[in-house]
Amino acid sequence: MSIKQVLDSLNLERIRGFLTSLYHGAGAGRKPYPPVSMLKAQLLKHLLRVPSDRRLALLLKRNRKKAKACGFKLKTPSHGLFTQFRHRLSKDGYERVFSMLLKQLVEDKVVKGEVVAVDGTAVKAYSQRDLKNKRGKSDPEARVGRARRGFLLGYKVHTACCTSSELPLAFTVAPCNMNEKRFIKPLLEKLMGHGVCFETVLADAQYDSAKVRETVKEYGAEPVIPYRKSSKLRAA
Repeated sequence: MSIKQVLDSLNLERIRGFLTSLYHGAGAGRKPYPPVSMLKAQLLKHLLRVPSDRRLALLLKRNRKKAKACGFKLKTPSHGLFTQFRHRLSKDGYERVFSMLLKQLVEDKVVKGEVVAVDGTAVKAYSQRDLKNKRGKSDPEARVGRARRGFLLGYKVHTACCTSSELPLAFTVAPCNMNEKRFIKPLLEKLMGHGVCFETVLADAQYDSAKVRETVKEYGAEPVIPYRKSSKLRAA
């Protein structure tokens, strides 16, 4: 499937009003670029793993086909306008857009989410460690925590994904040193809020605990979590 087909397949009419509300009403200033096109450009940025807004602006300026796929006609936005759009949308706005699109997919039965897999992925922070070697120097919210290969300064993205469609259904971001088990309940709460009727929850041995299994069962789902070699529950 081409990039244009992916972007065209998204029905963004439901969120057009929300995106438009991020801008002030008609005034003396220049008319803004269509907010839906700005959002599509940000989606394109992630799909193609474009590292910055500056690179995104350059890509769309040079590639008319990709610019047209986003909905830009003659001119394309500068990198500064893309940065402004991200700031307007903010973290809460991104989560709201994600929630609205997900509910649409659930209603259209594109995503069922009967079986979900929960996991945490470490993301490196763009910062040096402080003198105590515990947090970021320029990013004080980042923490040193265990990753797959040793220790890492950064964050963990905790996600719940649909195993059939492989689409993320809920997510949260936290410092890298926080235990994955703490995020089972918040993720399941978000799934319920999105209207996802999950029946089975898969997770690796990092989530092995009686409390996690009880939490999953409280939501009427079956936990499928392997026991660690040192687990007391396994011995029982």
